Amino acid sequence: MVSSFVHQKCFGTDTGLKHNYIAWPTYERQRDISQSFEDKYNFPGIVGALDGTHIPIVNCPGGQNDYINRKGFASIQLQLVVDDNLVINDPYTYLGWPGSTHDARVLRNCELFRKAENGEKILNNHYILGDGAYPLKPWLMTPFRDNGHLSPAQRRFNKAFPSARQCVERANAR
Repeated sequence: MVSSFVHQKCFGTDTGLKHNYIAWPTYERQRDISQSFEDKYNFPGIVGALDGTHIPIVNCPGGQNDYINRKGFASIQLQLVVDDNLVINDPYTYLGWPGSTHDARVLRNCELFRKAENGEKILNNHYILGDGAYPLKPWLMTPFRDNGHLSPAQRRFNKAFPSARQCVERANAR
């Protein structure tokens, strides 16, 4: 259970100033981002890359072990979408889920997910890149699951995929 303070500050009941500085790209800007991803990585139709990361915390709120992540330290989740220039483009950025929460669950519970599922926010035939932790969706591109039977084309795709997605890894590192 997320503490009420974290929930209010991070999940939308108190939006603070983030919406003054972080805005979902317009369709025109999405076309520019898509062209840039295609020019740099030969991946057409990409408008951003999605990932989650762990922000270490000193103590678990309420002593709850849910904040202990798979790496063994207490954390809260940060999920964001960035463009190819490491600019955070997701005003629905999520911060505050306990560290043990799976990335896919964080995504399923965010506003971006609801809007994208309803055909809002993302240009038709355009996608966000996500790693294998996320579900494949009409608007969310993930690598092929390697069950030992990938075609050569699928293996090439999976090999090229991290290069196009590395911008979100770099943004999280910063």
